[in-house]
Amino acid sequence: MNSSYINDKLDKSLFLKYRDLIYTTSGIFLSDKKITLLSNRLRKRLKEHNFSTYKEYYNYLTNHPEDKIEMTEMIDVVTTNVTHFFRNPKQLENFQDTILKKIEQRGDPIKLLSAGCSTGEEPYTLSLIIKEHYPKLNFHIDAVDISSTALDIAKKGVYTNDKIIEHVSKSMLLNFFKKESENEYAIKNELKQHVTFFKMNIVSQTFTNTYDIIFCRNVVIYFDKPTKEKVYNNIHKALKPDGYFFVGHSEGLINNTKFHYIQPGIYTKI
Repeated sequence: MNSSYINDKLDKSLFLKYRDLIYTTSGIFLSDKKITLLSNRLRKRLKEHNFSTYKEYYNYLTNHPEDKIEMTEMIDVVTTNVTHFFRNPKQLENFQDTILKKIEQRGDPIKLLSAGCSTGEEPYTLSLIIKEHYPKLNFHIDAVDISSTALDIAKKGVYTNDKIIEHVSKSMLLNFFKKESENEYAIKNELKQHVTFFKMNIVSQTFTNTYDIIFCRNVVIYFDKPTKEKVYNNIHKALKPDGYFFVGHSEGLINNTKFHYIQPGIYTKI
């Protein structure tokens, strides 16, 4: 560890070593086009610990496997956590008007999973929809992510106006948020009590619960084909019979025989 000044470039050979390390640790696969992105993201860790070169930082990570905190921090900066409330509204309309209506008729408590929940906007959105439109429905949401930093934000449940104002209805804002400052709103405990956040690597760990509905949107785009199949198999096992599975619009399950297509991004378990 030398100085905070960094005059170094991430060359191709070292990028490939980082890529293998990240893939082994998290299942995230970075294409060759991501070298600039990775370089910029890792620079934050180099500055934080006064490493002067990318090789020096890589050597530290590989020679100190006991430093799980730093490995976690490295994965955190690589992971993209850009999201907002009510993302992919067309999917959520189907969730609200069709799927929840069918499940409500069963009369049983329902369990949902938000896999790759990032900073919490997705699970809180699902909770908002259920509380607003199906107030008598008994439900709980498990929300998991590999990023400790993202989960800390999710657990606090405090969001800036740009994440909320344009996306959340006035009635929801009034009933389920409280104004913390001029630019921030906090989720009320009435909503937070329905969501449990915990850290999980959905590639290397299996789900211990079964779910009526699983959301895993804009997550597997970072994985290669074998890793995607592994995640989909785990999700299939975790879904109850006739359970529903939501993926991102660009993540269609082509030639997958375990799920039945309903509409873009929405499937049922076969």
